[in-house]
Amino acid sequence: MVPDESIDMIVTDPPYNAGKHYGLANDRLPEAEYLDWYRWISRESYRVMRNGYVYVSCTVPQLWTLRPLWEEAGFSFQCLLIWHGANYPNKAAVRSQWRLCFEPIFMFLKGAKLPMINAFPFNTDAVLEYPRPQRNYRGHKRRVYVVQKPLEMYQAIIARTPGQVVLDWFVGSGTVAMAAKSLGRDFIGFDLNPAAVELARQRVGETCRIELPLAGFEQPGFDRLMANVL
Repeated sequence: MVPDESIDMIVTDPPYNAGKHYGLANDRLPEAEYLDWYRWISRESYRVMRNGYVYVSCTVPQLWTLRPLWEEAGFSFQCLLIWHGANYPNKAAVRSQWRLCFEPIFMFLKGAKLPMINAFPFNTDAVLEYPRPQRNYRGHKRRVYVVQKPLEMYQAIIARTPGQVVLDWFVGSGTVAMAAKSLGRDFIGFDLNPAAVELARQRVGETCRIELPLAGFEQPGFDRLMANVL
């Protein structure tokens, strides 16, 4: 169990209940059951957080159903970030609707507002323009997991956000952990799937520290990965 008020920042990408194959997890629950489970996640997040920010990805339809659960838990809504992955795989024309090549990311706050960090070269735009990982890419840009966000996007989010200890409830391929390590932040992650935990450990082990001119933030150069079963 994560101790009360021990986390400075949460960056996480929960299952969308869209039928993805995560190994041990059921990603196709009845809506009411999914929302009950999600409510528990939001309440646990509030319990473990100190004064700080939470970033959580979701789908467009979930914007209306999930925001109230975070606010019910005690968080205040701050901003909606948009991840635009222009290389969305379904390039074919969609006759029934617009092609969704973006995903929303909620930004919530527990406690008093904290100043953001001027983390050059990352800009301050709320629209995050980073290509989606693909299987034909190399290095950290290569897609190795069923759902995977770009490392540079999480580096931008973490670099701009104050707080030393970063938590990801759904570690997956370990991209949030890699971003935290590269920026000298401490990291705690969880996943039900042992294969995902092993993949995350491998990828984090291959991640190097990068130096950025982070105004007003001292990096102690310590990192760790604790990926366990929820």
